[in-house]
Amino acid sequence: ALGDRIVITGDPDYDAARMPWNVVIDQRPFAVVTPESAEEVVAVVRAVTAAGLRIAPQSTGHAAAALAETDLSDVVLLRLARLRGVTVHAETRTAIVLGGSHWNDVLTAAAPHGLTALHGSAGDVSVVGYSLSGGVSFYARSHGLGVNAVRAVQLVTADGTLVRASAEENADLFWAVRGGSGAFGIVVSLEIDLLPYADVFAGMLLW
Repeated sequence: ALGDRIVITGDPDYDAARMPWNVVIDQRPFAVVTPESAEEVVAVVRAVTAAGLRIAPQSTGHAAAALAETDLSDVVLLRLARLRGVTVHAETRTAIVLGGSHWNDVLTAAAPHGLTALHGSAGDVSVVGYSLSGGVSFYARSHGLGVNAVRAVQLVTADGTLVRASAEENADLFWAVRGGSGAFGIVVSLEIDLLPYADVFAGMLLW
């Protein structure tokens, strides 16, 4: 059903598809799939679990070292590189961010509204991986960690169910996923708070 968006071991595109941002990590999964919607993520999870295989989500692969010592011969690597997009709601200073989006995507969408976000120092990092793992921003001393800006999470659970979690809805799952990252499901979108800063001057000192 996914056509050329799924690549199996031995296919010509396999080496390119399996390569994470951190190219030191030589991950060799059974297959790599790149869905383009939440519905496709649901379909992939159901198919993979029905086949008795395991599944591992990955946005950019900055944190691919977590898989370095893992046998991936029965794992389908689900790359979220094509599930990108940001919708800004300027009136509430929030944004809906699709699961594969980078911080550059958020800033490009937010800047025309005079807004920014609790991003880190690199624009090509996954919003989901950064936020749900803590997220230490240049603004952290004033506004806390990036994880505290997460209002809601939409994710696909291990049984292929699309679930929304927030402080008011599936609150236990919302508590768990903020810090548990990909262990509780595949995050297909986040709702995050934005900051009302139109112009930013920042930098770092290195010795």
